[in-house]
Formats: sequence, C-alpha cells, structure tokens
Amino acid sequence: EALMVKTFLFALALIAVLLLYHSPSILRAAGKFSKQPQLVVNPEASPEPSKRRIRSTNYVAITRDILSEHQVLLTAKVDRDYNHIEHLQRPLLGYTFESTIVLTYSVTYSVGFDLQRDKYHVTGDQDRITVSVQKPILVAPPGITVLRHNVPSSSLMISERSAVIDLQQRLPELTAERATQIVSDPAVIALAERGLMEFLADTFSRHPDAMSTPSITVTYL
Repeated sequence: EALMVKTFLFALALIAVLLLYHSPSILRAAGKFSKQPQLVVNPEASPEPSKRRIRSTNYVAITRDILSEHQVLLTAKVDRDYNHIEHLQRPLLGYTFESTIVLTYSVTYSVGFDLQRDKYHVTGDQDRITVSVQKPILVAPPGITVLRHNVPSSSLMISERSAVIDLQQRLPELTAERATQIVSDPAVIALAERGLMEFLADTFSRHPDAMSTPSITVTYL
C-alpha cells in the first residue's frame, strides 16, 4: 500500500513538472484563438486630412459668369432734394404781371456699371479678384417725386395751376442736366464701387463652387 501511494504521488509530481514546462506554448496556442481582430487601414484609400488635395476654385471664371448675366448693374441709389424757383411774367395792356413759384422735388439717381462684353475685364487668382470697368453711369432714368410747391407772389393774370404743371413737365430735362455731375462725384463713384464689391462678395458666399470669398478690387479702364 505504501508503495502505491508513493507511485501515485510521483506521477502527480511528474504531471505538474510537464505542465510547468509546456505552459508558454499552451498559452501562445490559446492566444491565437482569443486575439482580437485588428483593423487594417489602407493609407491610399483614406489619406490623412492634412494630406488631402485641396480643390481649386476658378474665381475669375465665376466672376465673369456672374457679370455676364447683366447688361447693366445697379450698385447705388443717390437721393437729392431740390428747390426750383420760377419767375413768371405776363405783359398785358401795357402792364407786366409777375408771379413766383417755388417747387420742391426729390430725385433718385440709379447709378451702376455698363457690363456689356467689351466694357469690363476680370483678372485674379485664388485670393484676389480685380474687376476693371468703365466709370459709373446712370442705369435708369431718374425717379422724380414732387414734394410741394408754394407761391410767394402771385397775380390774377397768371394761372398758378398751369404754371406748376408746365414746370413739372420740364423736371426730367432739369434732372438730366445734373446727372453728369452726379455720376462724376467722387463720393458717388466710391458708393458705386462699394456696391459692386458687396454684390460680388454676396454672390460668392452663395455660389456652390466658391469655397471662400477672395478680396475684390475695382479699377477703371
């Protein structure tokens, strides 16, 4: 009996030694089955954001397309108020009858640029655009609004109503004479330039192919 117990204990010890000796290979074999799958990334298929190619936008072409849609472009409205004093005389039977009419009216001048094909030129790159145009012009007839009139001196022999109507009919001619002065005024030219730049900047901000808004400069041909 003692011999059997000794033999049994020896066998247990031998098994323990064998297990200790082969445990690394057993653990490695077990690791092959428990190892988590790894995600393999193809660098060519998914480039890093910093290495992605930036799409180029042709702002010169976009600007030309925008401007080509307009024969003329309204970029500023200029309002002016005027007082016109009209002295009337009517000789009758050796006497001269006189009357004075003061007409107050407002004029809106629509100022902009002629955008026919040969009237402007566009150059630039990704960061800046230069639009060369001719000087501003009136792009619509002046809008005239009669505000009031008064008659400081009158005569029974002169019809106030007829005189006022006649004066109103001559207002387009009077405003046309001032139009050249209006469009050549440096302040009005600056206002028209700013209106053109704001128009382009706003259009760029809504254009599907524009990734940003370049700086815009207006020069004259």
